[in-house]
Amino acid sequence: MRVWFGQIIVWKVTHQHNKSSSHQENHDQQSISSSVCCQLKDKLFEATHICKLIGHEGSIFRIAWSSCGSKLVSVSDDRSARVWAVSIEGEHALCHNSTALVLFGHNARVWDCSISDNLFVTVSEDCTCRIWGVDGKQLQVIKEHIGRGIWRCLYDPNSSLLITAGFDSAIKVHQPHASLPMGLEAVQGSPCSTELFSICTPNVSEHIGFMDSKSEYVRCLRFSCQDSLYVATNQGYLYHAKLCDTGGAQWNQLVQVSNGAPIICMDLLSKNSVEHDCGAEDWIAIGDGKGNMTIIEVTKDDCTPTVRLCFTWPAETERQLLGTYWCKSLGCR
Repeated sequence: MRVWFGQIIVWKVTHQHNKSSSHQENHDQQSISSSVCCQLKDKLFEATHICKLIGHEGSIFRIAWSSCGSKLVSVSDDRSARVWAVSIEGEHALCHNSTALVLFGHNARVWDCSISDNLFVTVSEDCTCRIWGVDGKQLQVIKEHIGRGIWRCLYDPNSSLLITAGFDSAIKVHQPHASLPMGLEAVQGSPCSTELFSICTPNVSEHIGFMDSKSEYVRCLRFSCQDSLYVATNQGYLYHAKLCDTGGAQWNQLVQVSNGAPIICMDLLSKNSVEHDCGAEDWIAIGDGKGNMTIIEVTKDDCTPTVRLCFTWPAETERQLLGTYWCKSLGCR
């Protein structure tokens, strides 16, 4: 997938069977413009252009796929979130795809989003977290962060935990009402959400005062399992946080990367989510504001996360890395 000029371009990667090299050489110009071929381990793969998703009127900050792969949510500085229905088998796959839903309600740029089978979550520069039904109706507005906005959100449908992290350095843990996805009428007379607790990264107390671009706050969040998550910060720290039943969290500082450069992107490869057992509990890939990629291997001996391996290489020269992704089918290779 590529996000460019307010558009989302979707590609499908397929394994090409019984295609000779002469056939590949005879691709016409139209075919070349809509597909890219490459060979990997004696197998030929083709990336075919599926569709363009056009509708945003500003930069696109984040996208999130549904678990089934048929929908994705995108958020933008045009203050909207859009839910797209993506069909990779349709006859008009190369045509511009239409939005299924447009979600308006935020008063500023929308930074992040999350999608589950029965609701959508968006967070914004207006310091609100908004929960939406699958019909596009706004179900709840959560206003608990202060400052310059909420950067990140996570929603775990198994535990119904909603986590938000803002420029105020706070991490808020909520549990929306179980009936919320069924609509507002289902939760009349009862609170829609319960804030379980609020936590901060361990060293944030050292930076109390005026907040600027060099202050310490959360940049990235990833669930390891329903009661633990990895937290990456603006000053280059990577933490493991285990949420406690009594509130609060047990923090473990794992690494600080690239002399305190901000961590811009992070992806997690968990042992429980891959086909190949790599011998570690988790592998974390992080990209920072100086163009470096760092890979961390984490084991959990006696329930304590420990860094077993950490290595870094320059992916770009003094440029922010905007995204990093694990291919889960290949494991840690």
